[in-house]
Amino acid sequence: MEVRTAAQSASLDFDGGKLVAASCGDDAGEIALGAVLTLVDADFEFVPASEPRAANLSGTLEALLERAVVERDQILSYREVVPRDEMRFAVS
Repeated sequence: MEVRTAAQSASLDFDGGKLVAASCGDDAGEIALGAVLTLVDADFEFVPASEPRAANLSGTLEALLERAVVERDQILSYREVVPRDEMRFAVS
């Protein structure tokens, strides 16, 4: 499944109906799943793949979502300080 906003895109892969992989930007696994939960005004499209990507998630859907919510909350707390990924910092 592809998830897209004007600024970001992410992929969620399923195998046998089970969520097995997530990617969002440079992130993969639980961090990527948490990042997907931060996307606002996203479009979803199911894109069948001939083979799923290598699994980077494991556990029940409930457990995955619980951990993803923790990741999402952490990402959102970072964004309070650094609102855009494009921001650059100089070391003085």
